[in-house]
Amino acid sequence: MTGSLTEHRAGNRAGKTFGLALFAWESYNQGRPVFCNCPKLSIGVYDCLLNFPHKHLDPPDYYRADLFDCYLMTDEAADPLDARRAMTKARGDLTSFARQVKKREIHWHYDTIRPGDIEPRVRENPDYIIESFRYPKEIFRPLQALRFVITSRYSSVQKTIWITEPWKWYPVYNHWPMSRRPIEREVTA
Repeated sequence: MTGSLTEHRAGNRAGKTFGLALFAWESYNQGRPVFCNCPKLSIGVYDCLLNFPHKHLDPPDYYRADLFDCYLMTDEAADPLDARRAMTKARGDLTSFARQVKKREIHWHYDTIRPGDIEPRVRENPDYIIESFRYPKEIFRPLQALRFVITSRYSSVQKTIWITEPWKWYPVYNHWPMSRRPIEREVTA
């Protein structure tokens, strides 16, 4: 067994968080601990993205958390993995962490609208890229189906997963939380 780095790509309201939650649920049912960067509200409570047991962990804390054999979900990764902050100390810890996921059997899934916004040492190394497509495409119409196209860096064959009744999965995750930046922490060397 080995870990993996997986990037979920799609436009707004096209099923990225749905896909993250789907794989988190699968990992949870396989007995793996699940960690997620659920947004923290100003009153000090988490606005959870997942509706099943999980632990909260923000990206700046990944490196020091000493994770092993788990599922790690980073929703709205463009903020914590912002490519414009690539040379900061905290970012060095995150990219060092990214290099460890496979040997530590961590299944790290993150999502993005624009892959170019993600730290280069992370975005250039995913084992899998999952693109989400919603049906109908118009986001103001009720969701009827999702299609996930999975591309592996180790195979030329793409896999496709169809979710034809997505509302049956709604109890697994909460799609209402607002993306919030974690409180900026000063990192001491």
